[in-house]
Amino acid sequence: MRTLPRFLLTLAPVAMAALGSACGNGDELQPEDHTPVSYNVLINDVAVSPPYTFVAGQTARVRIKFFNAAGEDLDSEETGHFAGLTFNPVALATAVRLNDHHYQFDVTGGTAGAGTVQVGYGHEDVADETVFDPVPVNVTTSGGGNPL
Repeated sequence: MRTLPRFLLTLAPVAMAALGSACGNGDELQPEDHTPVSYNVLINDVAVSPPYTFVAGQTARVRIKFFNAAGEDLDSEETGHFAGLTFNPVALATAVRLNDHHYQFDVTGGTAGAGTVQVGYGHEDVADETVFDPVPVNVTTSGGGNPL
């Protein structure tokens, strides 16, 4: 009878280690591993800085690269996490997330003008667990600004 409890106690640390290394139900057990503190933006595979520029009526591929506090790239977490893009005003552009790449979007320029885009990250497709400050974005009627 004493052997069984001792056996179970030896398994407890292994089980806790397994739980500590995974995400579960929106609760990060080790948030420093999977929580982004910064990101980079690539438009059509070219690294860009704000203000981001899109052309009205044209679609560009936008990829978000997230990094945790240790500077580690979080691309390996893409299958269980989502990025989000929110444009303000809404008519500025539309972003459609790719089904097989949660950190990539097809962004189509809408109404020409200036506004902001806000990047989000999370376990659900609303990507609202980590929300970064809005950054400037422009939509033009012709090319210019960031390489598209």
